[in-house]
Amino acid sequence: MTREQAKAALPIIQAFADGKTIQSTNGSGGWYDLDQPNEIYLINHPRDLRIKPEPREFWLVGGPSNMPWVVWHDKPDDVRGDRELIHVKEVL
Repeated sequence: MTREQAKAALPIIQAFADGKTIQSTNGSGGWYDLDQPNEIYLINHPRDLRIKPEPREFWLVGGPSNMPWVVWHDKPDDVRGDRELIHVKEVL
């Protein structure tokens, strides 16, 4: 293993040790979960692997048609009665 191979593989190894899910490309633009990443493949093809991203989550607050919608990254504590609150969670 070269130093460059180690640098490329290290974030994947650390994430796996931390309990995160590792994914491999399927060659068609998609990804699938790996239960146990192969260390030889990991060292030789780290660019074909990634740490599974966490789904994004946010809230939309809007109201009557003349009011703009606002994006909140944390759930707002208080929403006026004429405003609507929508919780959005990305599906990966």
